[in-house]
Amino acid sequence: MTKKIQVQAEVTHKKNVSSGIGKGFGIVIGAFLALLVIAVSCSILIKKGAEVASEEIGKAEKDYQENVVAPAEKSMNEAIQKITESQEDLVGKEVEKVNKEDLFKNSKVKNTQNGITLSLDDYSIEDKGDWAKITTIKVTILNEGSSELKPKINVRIWDDESTKEDTSSVKATLESDGWVDNGNYKVLDVPVSISFRNLELEKTLKLNLVDGLDWQSKTLAAVEYKFTFKK
Repeated sequence: MTKKIQVQAEVTHKKNVSSGIGKGFGIVIGAFLALLVIAVSCSILIKKGAEVASEEIGKAEKDYQENVVAPAEKSMNEAIQKITESQEDLVGKEVEKVNKEDLFKNSKVKNTQNGITLSLDDYSIEDKGDWAKITTIKVTILNEGSSELKPKINVRIWDDESTKEDTSSVKATLESDGWVDNGNYKVLDVPVSISFRNLELEKTLKLNLVDGLDWQSKTLAAVEYKFTFKK
């Protein structure tokens, strides 16, 4: 009887041990699977996070390019263009860039002396009632005779009733900040204030071009244009 009880106890003990081992193994497997699930989930989250981060970085880079880099490059290019245009305006523009016939096609009158061509291209007049005023004069200077020219244009105006003193009197001077090298041309559109009366009489407008650096003010080229002001 005692032996039977002992055998049953041993069997029970073995069952308990096997059951404990099984439970322990199950816990380990469960923990491993849980860790595996967590690892996979983390991997997925990290991947999604990386994709989101990459998208956000891409958006930020695009915004930076569009809102910072592009405007800065545009401003820089515009500034360079303005500087280039200012330099060209300062020293005059090359004749090769334009056909000479096109250069003077809209001129009212032109004349060439000493290899330098001067043209009167346009002017504007304001009606003041019984008198009028020239407010702007536009001219073109083509330099093919001087190595360097700093344009200065003296303007005179008269009619048949003008005195000799009025005829020789300079009413305005058109000047350029820069110069015109040989083979270059320059267009001046200058505001002036030249008043005149006797509106019914034909006027003579004369422009004398001199070198602003020449203290003798020798005439290099001159043009005369006759007009009658019509109200």
